[in-house]
Amino acid sequence: MFFLIVVITLFIYPNHLFAHHEKYKKFSIYSGQPIKGNYRLILDRSLELAGKSEIFDATYNYDIFLTEGVWYKKYAETLSGPSLARSIDNNILLNGTAVFIKNELGTSNKRELMQTITHEMVH
Repeated sequence: MFFLIVVITLFIYPNHLFAHHEKYKKFSIYSGQPIKGNYRLILDRSLELAGKSEIFDATYNYDIFLTEGVWYKKYAETLSGPSLARSIDNNILLNGTAVFIKNELGTSNKRELMQTITHEMVH
């Protein structure tokens, strides 16, 4: 039972597993490497788009995890299956390479980063 609690806790609260942390408005971003590019512009636009949704909660805060290059990516995929992005409560997992300067997520199967974050925010 203890092992199951540890597994679930690490899945839902992985904050301490990431080397880098940035805080901006309603977002905390966690990554294995320093974040390159203007992530603030992407987050501002995502917040603006999500704010147009009737289910958006302005009091909610989001933890974004850039899992590329961090062992947590494989751990999360083992527990919940592979995906380029996923939301779990207030966590947004971005499992592809996030290139903020190009507004891209992924390498071969690219998505628009801003729209992906917005989509996961309103889940």
